[in-house]
Amino acid sequence: MQLKLKGKFLLPTTLLIILGMGTIAFGSYSLARKTLEKELIEQMQLMVASLSQNMDALIERTKMDLTAWSHQEAFRKAIQSFSSGDMLEESNRLLSALQEAYPFYETVAIVNSSGSAVSSSDVKIIGKISIADRDYFQRAMKGEVALSDVLASRSSGNPIVTVAAPIYDAETRIGALVGIINLAYLTHLYIDPVKIGQTGYAYIYDANGIMVAHPDPKQILTMDMHDYDFGQEMLKKETGEIVYEWQNLLKIAVFQKSKNTGWTVTLTAGSVEVFAPIRRLGIISLVVALLVISVEIIVIALLVRSIIAPVMQSMRFANAIASGDLSATIFSRRKDELGSLIQSLHEMKSRIAQALQETTSVLRGVEQGNLAVRGNPEQFPGGWKELILGVNAVTEAFVAPIKLTAEQLERIAKGDIPEMIQTEAAGDFNLIKNNLNLLIRSMNEITQLAERMAEGDLLTNIAERSEQDRLMQALNAMMLRLRNVVREVKTIASDVAGNSENLSSSATELSEGVSEQAAAAEEASSSMEQMAANIRQNSDNALQTEKIALKASEDARKSRESVTQTVLAMREIVKKISTIEEIARKTHMLSLNATIEAARAQDFGKGFAVVAAEVRLLSTQVETAAMDINEVAGNSIVIAEKAGEMLDKLVPDIQRTTELVQEIAAASREQTMGSAQINKAVQQLDQVTQQNAAISEEFAASAAELNGQAEQLQELIAFFIAEKEEEEELEDVDKEMTVEKETPKVMPKLKHVSSKPNKRKSVTKKHVRQAAREITDDYDEYKDELDDEFERY
Repeated sequence: MQLKLKGKFLLPTTLLIILGMGTIAFGSYSLARKTLEKELIEQMQLMVASLSQNMDALIERTKMDLTAWSHQEAFRKAIQSFSSGDMLEESNRLLSALQEAYPFYETVAIVNSSGSAVSSSDVKIIGKISIADRDYFQRAMKGEVALSDVLASRSSGNPIVTVAAPIYDAETRIGALVGIINLAYLTHLYIDPVKIGQTGYAYIYDANGIMVAHPDPKQILTMDMHDYDFGQEMLKKETGEIVYEWQNLLKIAVFQKSKNTGWTVTLTAGSVEVFAPIRRLGIISLVVALLVISVEIIVIALLVRSIIAPVMQSMRFANAIASGDLSATIFSRRKDELGSLIQSLHEMKSRIAQALQETTSVLRGVEQGNLAVRGNPEQFPGGWKELILGVNAVTEAFVAPIKLTAEQLERIAKGDIPEMIQTEAAGDFNLIKNNLNLLIRSMNEITQLAERMAEGDLLTNIAERSEQDRLMQALNAMMLRLRNVVREVKTIASDVAGNSENLSSSATELSEGVSEQAAAAEEASSSMEQMAANIRQNSDNALQTEKIALKASEDARKSRESVTQTVLAMREIVKKISTIEEIARKTHMLSLNATIEAARAQDFGKGFAVVAAEVRLLSTQVETAAMDINEVAGNSIVIAEKAGEMLDKLVPDIQRTTELVQEIAAASREQTMGSAQINKAVQQLDQVTQQNAAISEEFAASAAELNGQAEQLQELIAFFIAEKEEEEELEDVDKEMTVEKETPKVMPKLKHVSSKPNKRKSVTKKHVRQAAREITDDYDEYKDELDDEFERY
């Protein structure tokens, strides 16, 4: 932004005043705020340290008191004689007296070594509670005066903490004296009285971050410092200060952690309330600074105004002269430097008007075509005279070059290219001469380029006159595109010729291969028919084998049943033989009795004795035969059972064989169907092969025709010279060229290649047209805006 002179006076001065007063006011405010903040934090640190010390002292005092009271004989006897009513009454009375004397105790009790309450100031809990699993009791039983974590009281709901001191009988720990401290009482005693302003207060949280003392009872045992960012930051430190937001109020907090209890005492104050006096002081300082700044600006503005008025008058006059208004006037009665400046401006305006009038007369003559008119420098002094002489010299310097340039351009416009300008010139006129010569040389080069292109030479390049020479760039780009197109066409023609020969050879080989493939297909068809017959025979054999296997399986099953019946019959025979053995034994016994009775009868029993002897002999033979039959029968049973076991093993194998034979029969049937399908496919393949043979013959004829047309294309494109190794051919052409234009060489006509007509001929022509389109597309891909200036055919 461009400032005016008045602004340049007022703005820096005003900024300096504002900066100075602002720095003083801000410095005073910042110093006062920092001083107050430092004093506040120091006072809060002292208060926090005092509260922490008081809490530690109270806990230590409690530990010492419980340790001293634990030596009471009544407490030791209460544990040893729990069933004695007199001792318990004395112990309960002492505990109640302690609770009344120290109101911060909620309950004072005695527990035995098993953790059960044996005496208490609250008789309701005697024998009903056990603290054996509590950490503080276990530590007390190890000889330590232990402090528990903060918990909620079951009876009152207040936060409590328990102190346990061991009770000794000689050197043996027999129980503990337990004091339950009501932290609500301590809060009322130490925390509630602490106030900093209207919104400042103190609170305590334990090592786990749980609020144990707070002016708001709703926060006690429910607020967890881990749930808040500022709480997490405070838990990481043992002491310090922090600024945080609580219930939309900015707070300053100082905290200190007790090493004895692990509790952290925190004192907080409202930032807005604490710094309210400092803000009021800042507002007063700001108002005073604004008043001082306003008065100073008014005084400076009055001083600047008396200086700026004549300067502004001179500036308006100078602007009018600069804009061409020579009718403006200026006048001042001041006798100081500003008055002299105004007078000098008035004289300057008169000289400018006179010089302008003389220059205008010369310019009007030039505009009217009168290049002989000149200014009169004699009526001007000093530099004004030099100005008029300079105007005359400029007019004279323009005459000769302008006339020469007009003549040369007229000849070029008519197509008559003139000779190069040899006249010496200086300065910008030499630049005009050089540019005209460059134009003449370029026109000559373009003419020569066109003549060589007419002879088929595409290797010529033209030097660019500048980076903006679009004509030469377009001609060079056209030559490059034409060379690329010709090279691509030559390459494609050569590739087409070579590929056509390969194509013809491949077509011949394809025809021979197709014929061999047809013969192989016929042999494959014959082999498939024979294989189909073999598969059908295998299928019939598999069906017969399946029937035999099923019959064998059935016979084996029936044999197993016969063997089972034989075993049962043999076992029945063994039983009958056992009966016969028994009968023989009894018959032998009867024969012995008969012999004894015959002996007693003496002569009358001799005949009966002979009969008895024969009967005994017969019974012996019968018993011997029965034993032999029994042995044979037993062996027969073992053999029959083994045969049955072998049949049991044989039947599953025969069944598995039957299943395999069935699968073989099914596979044979599937092979029969598959062979039929393969035979059909081979026949179709034979038909396709025959068709391919006919097509390959047509393909060979088309390849021959394509080869002839590729040779024609090579002869046609040979007219153009697009490679450097072809430059030698241009030398003969240059020798034959004369000043007078001869009849230009024409491109050879396309010869007709006669070929036997066939139905594939149209495909070959389509390929040639496709190659031409690809050449055109390649040209379109590399063209730029310079190519659009030329007509395309």
